[in-house]
Amino acid sequence: MSLRTKKIEKQLQDIISMYMLSHFPYKNDLILSITNVVVSPDLRSAKVYFSVFSPLASEIEPESVLEILEEERPNIQEQIHTKLKMKFTPRLTFYFDETIAENFRLIEKLKALGYAQDLQSNGL
Repeated sequence: MSLRTKKIEKQLQDIISMYMLSHFPYKNDLILSITNVVVSPDLRSAKVYFSVFSPLASEIEPESVLEILEEERPNIQEQIHTKLKMKFTPRLTFYFDETIAENFRLIEKLKALGYAQDLQSNGL
């Protein structure tokens, strides 16, 4: 992967994150994080990975967040087009990244098994 591709991925992640900070309807109910962006070699498409964390996680499903992201895709792509001077604006595809949720589930299981003291001493 070229340095240019990595730079574009970082810029896309920043633009999408900033857009969602100001336009996402669940601002007060959850934390939406753009965890990774992977751009195709020809720069015409990008996979955008997101995660969701919420104290109301049982009430807000990742699928509903995905629907909102899909609805906002044209507006997000317009933002990208205005902020990045590229020949083509990458076509965004959104994917739910379960890494953070899996980590929280693992920590809860470890606590249930009695490893809570070890986790607290390590700052978890």
